[in-house]
Amino acid sequence: IVHCHGYNLFIANMLQLFCRLYGKKIIFSEHSAGGFNLNKYMDVAGYADAFIFQSKFAASLYERYAAKSHIVYLGVDTEKFRLLPGIKKTGKIVCVGRLLPHKGIDYVIRAAGKDIGLEIYGRPYDGEYYKYLQSLAGGGNIRFITDANDDRIVEAYNSAAASVLASVHVTYDGRHHRAPELFGLVVAEAMACGTAAIVANTSSLPELVEN
Repeated sequence: IVHCHGYNLFIANMLQLFCRLYGKKIIFSEHSAGGFNLNKYMDVAGYADAFIFQSKFAASLYERYAAKSHIVYLGVDTEKFRLLPGIKKTGKIVCVGRLLPHKGIDYVIRAAGKDIGLEIYGRPYDGEYYKYLQSLAGGGNIRFITDANDDRIVEAYNSAAASVLASVHVTYDGRHHRAPELFGLVVAEAMACGTAAIVANTSSLPELVEN
């Protein structure tokens, strides 16, 4: 199984070539991979015997291999992400995820304004974007929690009125992101905690939440 995540597409390409050379079966799965991609020059992905995708949107990125493709939606650990007894819902909104431009958190901050309580949970992987978000949040009822563990996030989901994921294809600085959400696991986690989910109409997200 060639599992592609992060910035290792080139490594995945090499593994596919190796498996092809030695006659091994290849099952390919991509999870927001990046980096140098040999598929631009030769059909390395076509060597795969099967593809497993976590959404219809993810499969659409490899439409030419539809005959070999299978969709298996991701699951949630419902022993961890669950309704907790004794926690009351508040009027706050939560955003959970890596603090990266394609997550569209700047849109959520603007929408929240100064009156709606907003808690943003995630590691600041992009320092410039984090500073931009902080400048947008100035003076508002907005908190950034960058060191939360799973237990704290589960409590946040349980006490929130809603969880928002506003991922975008075009970021605040004009960059294009072809696959902002191949699944959007935080949406499923929030719903497993009994929390309403609000999502952008982008990539895989319409597959997870009914309009």
